[in-house]
Amino acid sequence: MRRGTFKNTDTMFRALTKARKARRMEAKQADWTEAPHLTEQDREDLRLVRDYINNGEPECAHSTASRLDTIVRDEIPSAIWTQMEEATTKYTAKAIREAGKRLAEMDQNPQINQMVSDLLRLLHG
Repeated sequence: MRRGTFKNTDTMFRALTKARKARRMEAKQADWTEAPHLTEQDREDLRLVRDYINNGEPECAHSTASRLDTIVRDEIPSAIWTQMEEATTKYTAKAIREAGKRLAEMDQNPQINQMVSDLLRLLHG
């Protein structure tokens, strides 16, 4: 860095900290399936989650990742968790709508439509 680039040491410290965090995040995302402190089975489970994501199956990835131990789940980057959760929410909403339609066709009860609407509202916050 050039001398005089920062107005004070606090600004320089924040910039360096931000750059370090960015480098750590890049490194973590590059090899999140190969954490050395995990067992080989744990790393295999993480590879399975990664493969589901790469194959366009985030619902399966979320289901698999949800069953892992916390120490293993913590290796999955937050951006991937967000992607899996969004896909699962859409999948669940679609399933609720389809189930509601089938129930409504079997019985013309208006309470069923209200129940489906309430479930979807809860699902989306």
